[in-house]
Amino acid sequence: MTLTLRKFWWVPFIPAYYWVLNEGWNDYRTRHSVMRRHIPTFLTGSMAAVIFVMLDTWVKASGFRLLPTLLLRVVEFSALALFLSIAFHGLFFIWVHDNTVPKTPGFPFVSVSLTTVFVCEMMLPSALSSIFKWRFLRYGGNISF
Repeated sequence: MTLTLRKFWWVPFIPAYYWVLNEGWNDYRTRHSVMRRHIPTFLTGSMAAVIFVMLDTWVKASGFRLLPTLLLRVVEFSALALFLSIAFHGLFFIWVHDNTVPKTPGFPFVSVSLTTVFVCEMMLPSALSSIFKWRFLRYGGNISF
């Protein structure tokens, strides 16, 4: 549906992304939660696919130059740092300031930061994608980008 809106694809996308971030920030999930609490995670993957298609179309039309490459790497490594910080309960926030993520009894919400890293790696692979690929091939079977 979003891709058929052509240049107005972002109109339904922004409220949906806000909802995903809000649910991830304020709700918690455990292994035995009802399925409704996991919907933002599934929606995040679909939204990452839309972002990838739109960015890929833009890159094919304009090509990557130095500035977009640098911006992509900044976004990617910021998302990776955020992912590691959330996954390890405030690892990087301890050095800068108190952790702003609320303490919840369930698992932390890492879907947005992880899909951001995946989209950046699919757009312009780096050594990080080689590490992911080796790790998945070695321990998880033949999974590739």
